Amino acid sequence: MQGMYSMTIAIKLGLTVVAVAMWLISQKLLGARQMKFKDKIGDLVHILTDKWSQHLNASPRLANGLLISSSLVIDAVGIFLIVQTLIGDSLRPLLALLVLFTLRQINQAVTVLPTPEGMIWRDPGVPSLFVTYGVSNDLFFSGHTALAVLGALEIAQLGGPLFTTLAILIVVFEVVTVLLLRAHWTMDIFAGAITALWTHDIVSRFVPVIDKWIASF
Repeated sequence: MQGMYSMTIAIKLGLTVVAVAMWLISQKLLGARQMKFKDKIGDLVHILTDKWSQHLNASPRLANGLLISSSLVIDAVGIFLIVQTLIGDSLRPLLALLVLFTLRQINQAVTVLPTPEGMIWRDPGVPSLFVTYGVSNDLFFSGHTALAVLGALEIAQLGGPLFTTLAILIVVFEVVTVLLLRAHWTMDIFAGAITALWTHDIVSRFVPVIDKWIASF
């Protein structure tokens, strides 16, 4: 028993040393890099996908098609979350959506980022229920990504490989679309995804109490 305990401590200590070393080494590497974007945001993903973005800027019909299809997916996900709340047994989908976009709007109020070069964000001629084409400075964090991830989590909980695959495709499509359209920086997308995951987890822990209270009426 004592030997097993000692081994556990040794493993934990080893992992701690590795974690601290990774942190210090990575920070040193970051500090040594040449700052090519001193007065603007540097986004490696934008650089790597620059040719695709330029192609979309030169192809208005293709870009509009992406805008329309992306908005249709977002509208469908939003409607799904609302309907799932109304006909389901839990307030979780709607409550998570409310918390998620409250967090987003708070970030919007305190953080304004520069618009990515080559942004394609305009009214494509097809109305949307949730997408606001007239607003282009709401970058941090990505509402498209956040809603897609939140919706994907709820869709995946329907069970089965079909719904899981659909959930993954929704997230991948929205992330790729907003990146290529330059509607967001990569950090906007990362933050949107992480916030959606965190929101769904936190709401899932507390919503049973609320559901029980509502069911008492």
